[in-house]
Amino acid sequence: MDIDALESRLLEVFSAIMRERSVTHAAESLGLTQPAISQGLRKLRKCLDDPLFVRALQGVEPTPRALELAGAVSELLHIARERLGAAQLFDPNRVQRIFSFYASDAGAVVFTPLIAETLRTLAPGVRIRVLPLISRRFPEGLESGEADLALGSFQGFGTGFYQQRLYEDSYVCLVRAAHPTIRSRLSLKQFIDAQHLIVSAEGTGHAHAAVEKMLSRTIAPESIAARVPSFLAAPILVAHSDYVLTVPGRVGRVFAESLGLKVFPPPLKLPRFEVKQYWHERFHRDPANRWFRELIVSLFSEPAASR
Repeated sequence: MDIDALESRLLEVFSAIMRERSVTHAAESLGLTQPAISQGLRKLRKCLDDPLFVRALQGVEPTPRALELAGAVSELLHIARERLGAAQLFDPNRVQRIFSFYASDAGAVVFTPLIAETLRTLAPGVRIRVLPLISRRFPEGLESGEADLALGSFQGFGTGFYQQRLYEDSYVCLVRAAHPTIRSRLSLKQFIDAQHLIVSAEGTGHAHAAVEKMLSRTIAPESIAARVPSFLAAPILVAHSDYVLTVPGRVGRVFAESLGLKVFPPPLKLPRFEVKQYWHERFHRDPANRWFRELIVSLFSEPAASR
């Protein structure tokens, strides 16, 4: 047994699988991806020279060796949490600092006003900074501490990152109030025949890229009037044209209210998506990062819709 290779993170993985009897549920309880949990389990098996958990009819079941170790692992984690983690505190009323987070420009519209307004009274010495999405940079930025969080719907995070669901969103279509042909409803024929403005998420890692591809397959090339890289510029262009714009619901409704645009459900099936907060394991137990994550949850978290 390789004792030196056992990290507290691996013990957390062991404890979660033991508790949940499921790799999937263990990942959800720790805010990790399933591949990250599976990788941790492989390391545990190698360190302890035992399968530890084997497939069962429902989930997994512990081996005798895992049952033997369960008490010791629980005790070690208790010591780590209670004795080593209790010393550090974060006082939002006294601290002076900036929290940074990555978000698309659409995300900045949704998140920034409420966060800033809440901080004004809850933590007057705290400021926020929104950083642009560059897919090659922002995972590394979370690891280095350049940013505390990423807020949005992203793909491709590897091991070492946590994620937490905030809410689910869907897509809407926007047109100007005086659109000559689209009035009280938007039919599929009207959608296909219209000229479209498409927001491009290429190179950002944002989940909108998948919807962009679906729209590009559905709409004829000659019906795509323009592609723009900004969720902020697109609604302004729609307000002064006859284009149809398809965007995430929350940001679409913000601009519909401010620019007097009409909002319609898309006449074709587009996927719903989950908006989450993401952070690196280096800062998982950092009191400041934890406080900011809890603030984000308190402001934006919604219960999962029943299916």
